[in-house]
Amino acid sequence: MGKSKYPSLVMLTIQLALMILILSGSGDDTQTGVPKDSIVVCIVTTIDGEPALQAIQKFTDRASGYSKDPGVRLNDALASTSWSEEWSINPVGFARRWEVPNKGTMEYKIKCGSKSSRKITVPWIIKPTRLRNSMACVAVNVSEDTNGFDTDPAAYLDFIEGLESCEMVDAQKLILDMTDNGGGLVGFAYFINKLFFPEAKPYFVQDQRANTYIQGAAKIAVKHATSTIFDIRIFIRIATGETFKDASMYTKEQHFAMDMAIVTNGWSGSACTMIATCFNIVHKVKTYAGGLRKAPLSYFSFPGGYVMDNDALVQNIEALNYKAKGGFSPLPVRSSLNVAVGKIYAAEQATVPLEYDSKYFAANIHLEQDSVSARHPDNIWVRIAKDF
Repeated sequence: MGKSKYPSLVMLTIQLALMILILSGSGDDTQTGVPKDSIVVCIVTTIDGEPALQAIQKFTDRASGYSKDPGVRLNDALASTSWSEEWSINPVGFARRWEVPNKGTMEYKIKCGSKSSRKITVPWIIKPTRLRNSMACVAVNVSEDTNGFDTDPAAYLDFIEGLESCEMVDAQKLILDMTDNGGGLVGFAYFINKLFFPEAKPYFVQDQRANTYIQGAAKIAVKHATSTIFDIRIFIRIATGETFKDASMYTKEQHFAMDMAIVTNGWSGSACTMIATCFNIVHKVKTYAGGLRKAPLSYFSFPGGYVMDNDALVQNIEALNYKAKGGFSPLPVRSSLNVAVGKIYAAEQATVPLEYDSKYFAANIHLEQDSVSARHPDNIWVRIAKDF
């Protein structure tokens, strides 16, 4: 077998997960440097000689593009507990990263109860991984897609059955936990918004990102037999309710809300943000988010953007036989790159995309995290239920 021209992709991980600067106890004590005795609920005071919180924030501000809110980026770096058929701890950004660290180990200074502080030195582990061919998230569409919902109907039925099970036990209130939710299918977000608020529009105002190159592609696509992302004939003009006939989109710039609540750690993106922001901004469903003590935290990360993989964009351009300079090209390494090709607004009159419109960022209620709630988020559900 010939040698690949692409470099191998590796993930580096360190087997100590940090939750609000408290070790989660998920460290592998067979790994060099990890103590054999319990390190659960040990406070990390320094990392490589730097105050722990400062070291993590500095790293995540540089490495994480997940949110405009530094508190959400901090949550993205720290381990979190979320539910998906069972409780699981996700080490996330700081302890599991895709870049090569400056050195082969990290030194933690920890304080465990009344014991004296001690230092532990833990090496990084290199783990080869396979590339995924599919996108992690699909974000909100430009406007309502005339093709309708195109995913497996079973997903919709599962959600309905979940709500019906709540009704069977006579549940009167609903808490939507969107922690660690990177998004999903556009149609499913539309479906949930329409299910709870059937009289309202299930989407925000969105426009396509455009430049001279994109405008040129759109003018070709609207006359081309092959359907591509640049063909605006598949979208509806908000003002008239009719499909676009030209490239002007590119070339011109009953449930009760009081009975629901949304809780996140800020890591709630794409189509999930579409649900959370629609529920909160339009229908005034109360939002809760937890992070640094007494510091407001955004309850969403990035609202849609109609994300496409770079390879898919290249294929769309090639299908149009569009030869203008300044466009997309294959990546020089075997990897993937997602590109947001849309921008979403909270109102038709808004001029600032929602992702940058800070007046909408902060959750209504700030949750103070502690070592118990970090490991057992269901304690937060109980706390929220008392607010109804």
